[in-house]
Amino acid sequence: MQRKICPLCGNIICRHMEVNDAGQRMSDTVQNVRHAADWDDIKNGWMAFRLEDGYSDGTIYDNKNDAVWYMRNKASKYFYLTLRNCMHGLSPKEATLILAMTRVQSERGRYNPVPDDLRDPINPITTEDVMAELSLSVPWVVPGMAERLNNVS
Repeated sequence: MQRKICPLCGNIICRHMEVNDAGQRMSDTVQNVRHAADWDDIKNGWMAFRLEDGYSDGTIYDNKNDAVWYMRNKASKYFYLTLRNCMHGLSPKEATLILAMTRVQSERGRYNPVPDDLRDPINPITTEDVMAELSLSVPWVVPGMAERLNNVS
């Protein structure tokens, strides 16, 4: 998707952006969580927000590793926000800019959140992955896997 360039400053993402529904939704969720819970209980928490529409289920995770882990194979479709940065809440404008910047990085292939402790779920192995592994001198797949895959197709 081609993003529009701001006519005032020439940037893709800038302070002239209009607040959108996703940013408003993200801001409202952070404000609700911030006011509903005691700050000492949530100050080290993390929340996951869908990049597409700013939706969050309101779950407060203990750390970023847990937040990314529970999103599993769709981790790159979410933005992970630490509540420590939101002591006074999050304005709709800030939320809109955060989601927009993260979306652009995701579209460019530069946003790939993984848990810091590397407990990623096992990614499925595609046929291309198997063929690439077999071309290596020390493959990590079963040597007869290529023949089995060719018989299935």
